[in-house]
Amino acid sequence: ALTYHSVKNLTDYYGKQGIVPKFFFVVARTDLADQASDELGARGLHIVRADSRKEFDELLRSQSGKDGDSGKDEINVVNIQRFKSDGGKIIAPYGTKIKRIFFIDEAHRAKAVSIKKIISQSFMKSSKLVFGMTGTLPKPYTIDSYCLHSLLGAKIQTITADDLIQQGYISPVQIYQHQIHYSDKLKQLKTWCRCAEYSLSDFVEVPKPTEKNPKKKDRVPLDNPEFLIAYQKTFPIAYQEAKLSIFRTGDTEENWLKYKKLLETAVQSSPKANKLHVEVMSVHFFEERINYLIDILEECPNNTLILAQHTEYIKHIVDRLREAFPDRPVIAVYGASKERKSAKTVFKENNNAIMVANYAIMGTGITLSNLCYGVLFESFKSDSLNRQSIGRGLGLSEMKDTYILHDFTDVFDKKYSTQKILSQGKERIKIYEEQKFPYEIVKVTI
Repeated sequence: ALTYHSVKNLTDYYGKQGIVPKFFFVVARTDLADQASDELGARGLHIVRADSRKEFDELLRSQSGKDGDSGKDEINVVNIQRFKSDGGKIIAPYGTKIKRIFFIDEAHRAKAVSIKKIISQSFMKSSKLVFGMTGTLPKPYTIDSYCLHSLLGAKIQTITADDLIQQGYISPVQIYQHQIHYSDKLKQLKTWCRCAEYSLSDFVEVPKPTEKNPKKKDRVPLDNPEFLIAYQKTFPIAYQEAKLSIFRTGDTEENWLKYKKLLETAVQSSPKANKLHVEVMSVHFFEERINYLIDILEECPNNTLILAQHTEYIKHIVDRLREAFPDRPVIAVYGASKERKSAKTVFKENNNAIMVANYAIMGTGITLSNLCYGVLFESFKSDSLNRQSIGRGLGLSEMKDTYILHDFTDVFDKKYSTQKILSQGKERIKIYEEQKFPYEIVKVTI
């Protein structure tokens, strides 16, 4: 909407001066180019695509700012993903009465090589107006922030989500953070220890049959993998001996706690393991949280997006939900970004679909029609990705008055596990408060 109104206002402004404005909307992925073309076209602009360096060069030389047949204002959607890395410089365009104006989408990714290449081109120096567009401005004094300012200049305006909600441009949101406590303490303890053992172990590897380099090897998969415990590993002898020594007096809770303390120290000092990863692995073994998710989904009759991290877990969630909701479309999205476009169609053609998707694929840079409910089902650390994920459901729709978001935050007992996920949940609360999103903490024991 902001780009569309900028095009209309700037066309009117420069038209009175006898200057032809030529607009470019620059994106870094094919699916984003398709989405921008659809949405800007739906608002009444004439879309011209540039999916190669040659096409971009031709558009830069063009003297036209409107479509010759319809007379519509024109915007050129440029997909830099398809530019060859060795394509060389683009020749500076001709025409003194042409004002070239650029909108750089996903500007928070300015440190990416693909975007820096475009912004650093010589023709950009003669472009008087370059707008960086982002819904998640990097935090001050970070590398991302400095990179963004060096390429696009200082921030000129902040439009908050609350501003857009108050003006009716996006949907209001209500967030429920479900802080999930687990009643089975011993299961917490044993599961954490099992996942820690796996993290500290060494992969079993064999030479690749078609590889001449003996250093390149394949990991040996388990016959019966369980989520992230998917490959054969060997537990170091020193830890095995320590475990035998601890449990010499019996399989007691006291001994498990001693063993957990040993593993916790080992994980703390290990370069290949960390407490957060061990805790995230542990979460997958608690079917109780999926049972609770099913209860929540009973109150979410319309299109729902569930975001998770790991493919193995996503597949399991989908299997459980298909059993629980045989009359609703339940789909998984965890592969390449090209799946995003087909996934969007599901929400367009249904009003009761459930989509379980990877954060990286569906959590950013996509508009989902008729999305009414969201679930953050696995904890994620990235501030930018969390804010982007919230934004997936803020589009206006006749199917909802308010976007309802359920934030699942696992709260393990510190004595029997760790509380890294809870720490991330508290950080998300800070985001909700900064953005003025109303939220409620729901404490539940399962």
